[in-house]
Amino acid sequence: MRKVLIFWVAALFMVACQNGNKQNNEETGKSSVTINYETESGIPEFSATSDEAVKLQYNFTEGDSAHMIMETEMNMEMMGQKMPMQMTMESNYKINEVTENGNAKIGVEFTRVAVSMDGPQPMKFDSDSEEDMENNPSAGVFTSLLNNEISSEITPSGKVVEMNMDAIMDNLPAEQGAQVKGQLESMSDQFAQNAFVALPDEPVKEGDVYDAGIIETGNSGMSMKVDMKYKVLSISEDKRYVILEPHGEFIMESIQEGVEMSAEDNTIGGWVLFDLERGFLESSDMKMFMKLTANQMAIKMDMNIKMRME
Repeated sequence: MRKVLIFWVAALFMVACQNGNKQNNEETGKSSVTINYETESGIPEFSATSDEAVKLQYNFTEGDSAHMIMETEMNMEMMGQKMPMQMTMESNYKINEVTENGNAKIGVEFTRVAVSMDGPQPMKFDSDSEEDMENNPSAGVFTSLLNNEISSEITPSGKVVEMNMDAIMDNLPAEQGAQVKGQLESMSDQFAQNAFVALPDEPVKEGDVYDAGIIETGNSGMSMKVDMKYKVLSISEDKRYVILEPHGEFIMESIQEGVEMSAEDNTIGGWVLFDLERGFLESSDMKMFMKLTANQMAIKMDMNIKMRME
């Protein structure tokens, strides 16, 4: 059960741990366009839109910092057993330096992990609980993530130049052994690929679809790839905001001898709101559904991931 949980934690990073730099600048002008979040489709709509092309890129400013909260609700069914899970991950990050070519050197620290899962092997853990940190047997899976800096260098288009997770690896408890270390190393690999939504090199307009590349991770005997694309749903009339719709195709492979694996009926949807003026992802609501079959054992999973910046 723990291996399955870690795999889906990695999947969370892979698909949705994507964010920009929220600037601490209260002088930024307000948009003349209103955003309606209470729509029938669940996707925000602008009061007025533009059909002109715009350039998407992150606008990094040295010293900017933010607090990100990612909340996940997941329903997983395996071998007839239902395992609903709620997960909250919070992190702080700061732009320590902006290079001459506009790249950002960023430090990220996870400050809270809270998990609640029902099923045949229920689990509840919250790193904000002193009791859980001292006595919960699940603590070792998560505590090495907390308050240890992940450093990275990111281009204005969201590509990862360099990633360093040594602080987390060095603080991994010895008793956790190679297994948990291997899981965290895999999580760091896919976090390195997906710390930011990849943005297109050329300007885009409403209706355009651009390729965001292949996202990869591997855990618990499984290899997962997601071919990610984003559609430009709408651009606000004042060209302040853009709404993107994610689309992804899962490719699942087994890395264990004798195990055959396939994925079907898989979808990734939802929305991402990008602030053009300040150059960051302001918020997102990602939805994912997948049916995985491994040697006739079926796993169904649907997930809703919400991210907001403070």
